[in-house]
Amino acid sequence: PKALKFFTVLLSVFTLILISTALSKMIMYIQRYGLTNLRVYTTWFMILIVLIFVLIIIRQFKKINIAKIGSVAFTVMFLVLCFSNVDSLIVKYNYNAYKNGYLNEFDTSIFNELSDDAVYEILALTQNSDKKISSDAKNYFDENSYWNTFNDNDMRTFNISSYVRDVSLKK
Repeated sequence: PKALKFFTVLLSVFTLILISTALSKMIMYIQRYGLTNLRVYTTWFMILIVLIFVLIIIRQFKKINIAKIGSVAFTVMFLVLCFSNVDSLIVKYNYNAYKNGYLNEFDTSIFNELSDDAVYEILALTQNSDKKISSDAKNYFDENSYWNTFNDNDMRTFNISSYVRDVSLKK
């Protein structure tokens, strides 16, 4: 029925407006305070929800398989998220934003929240000309006994990033 289509489109449009408001707030947070894992994943999820609601609106006017297209969209977006090396990008983005004056300070406390994927970016910061950033990056490695975290006898602790880190940094 046309009334059902109308209300479905109307609710979907209102939902898209709410999501766009939330997304714009998230962009403001990122611009003001930098990236974190939670901000990256939340933004990713909001973009996925936008795609789903756009598909719902299109479905009201054209016969499409929402489940198939939505599954493909989710899978592609999830693969991009998984293979984009998010933790490394967070350090790189935050440092560049700080260096270019977009962030007032470079929050080095975020290092403890990141995985081994960020090691090379943090290691590069140990050679930084800014003494605070350099010392915080060096302290990150010292305080966490970073070089001794991988236990060769326990395969439950194994991951590719840790293995590559240990092999390349011990040379």
